[in-house]
Amino acid sequence: MIEDQGIDNVAAERRFRMSKVYRIMWALLGLLEILLALRFLLRLIAANSNSGFGMFIYGITGIFVGPFNGLVSTPTSGGTAFEVTTLIAMAIYALIFWGIAYGFQLVLDLSTRSINRKDV
Repeated sequence: MIEDQGIDNVAAERRFRMSKVYRIMWALLGLLEILLALRFLLRLIAANSNSGFGMFIYGITGIFVGPFNGLVSTPTSGGTAFEVTTLIAMAIYALIFWGIAYGFQLVLDLSTRSINRKDV
């Protein structure tokens, strides 16, 4: 009986730690997606890229959009631009984070099963 509680505690502790990792991971993805959405919006409304806020957003998000630059053309009209590469980056990063989260879940499930099988 005491051994069962110890095994349950180990599994519960792992689940608790993984839930923290999930929350941090999804918070980081949410922050990245918000920043990329702001970049997309600023380019769409032709915001002044020399303003402090514009420079901040373009500076931070440039690193994340950089790998996708040149992938497709960016339609422009006047000063506005429909930056498709930013939308592609948003989708790709969401898929990457989802894949990592799914992988963590698989590892957690396998480790929980192995802990529970030790009891049998």
